[in-house]
Amino acid sequence: MAWRKAFPNPALVFRKHEGGYFVAHYYPYSDSMSTFVAECDHQTWVDFGMESMTQEQRQALFERVFAAELGGYRLVSNNSAWRQFPVVVNDTWHVGNQVLIGDALTSAHFSIGSGTRIAMEDAIALADAIVAFPDDVQAALRRYDTVRRPEKAKLIRASEASYNWYERIREWMDLATPHEFVFRFMTRTGRVDLNRLKEQYPNLLAELAAAGVPLAAGQQP
Repeated sequence: MAWRKAFPNPALVFRKHEGGYFVAHYYPYSDSMSTFVAECDHQTWVDFGMESMTQEQRQALFERVFAAELGGYRLVSNNSAWRQFPVVVNDTWHVGNQVLIGDALTSAHFSIGSGTRIAMEDAIALADAIVAFPDDVQAALRRYDTVRRPEKAKLIRASEASYNWYERIREWMDLATPHEFVFRFMTRTGRVDLNRLKEQYPNLLAELAAAGVPLAAGQQP
């Protein structure tokens, strides 16, 4: 969905509404429009009867839930598809002279913001392999697999961790304090640990510690 007015900054909003658990991501893409991605967990989808709603009814629901952010503006539907995130995993990366890259190979959850990066890096690795073996397609594809697979696995693990974290969103939104929620969110992929928080976000870490967040115990598995 898109909004008819550009938000000044990207934002991520978590909200409880009438017993439901909702998430919105929004960011401007022009001087007058923004992308607005609305989500809920599966239990909320069931409890609100969203499966049987029309697209217009779902849109109206999210306009109520995020009325404070929309400020009286309406959402603009863009052939919105309401579905669960499709998890795509392929152990085999190529057959004959056909090869998979990007989301066709392994889908990356949008919450880590790396889908385009992964696809581009797949393409670069494939191109490098072809340059290395211009006269041997199978050797090139084996090189692509051997070189790219370990590096890609790191981002896919982070994607899976983030996806599973969002699947349990009501558990995190019911934590005792906002500070605990922030810590859980920041460490959800396993790529950010206490050392990285201390190095890159020292003020945030100090605030979390002052708020009594059990930092070591709160890290994601």
